[in-house]
Amino acid sequence: MLGTVGTIDLRERGIDEAQAAEMRARFTTFAEDWESPEMSVYDNYDEEKDKLQTQ
Repeated sequence: MLGTVGTIDLRERGIDEAQAAEMRARFTTFAEDWESPEMSVYDNYDEEKDKLQTQ
């Protein structure tokens, strides 16, 4: 599900409600693919990449 990992204060980043709604609409085009189980490989991408580089 989108938003289950954490929250981001969009106002703190200068994004108002209209901009947030537009972004959300754009993200829905690939949300189903992104939330698929196969994409979990990217959940800890940086950590896993670091582990591979130190081997």
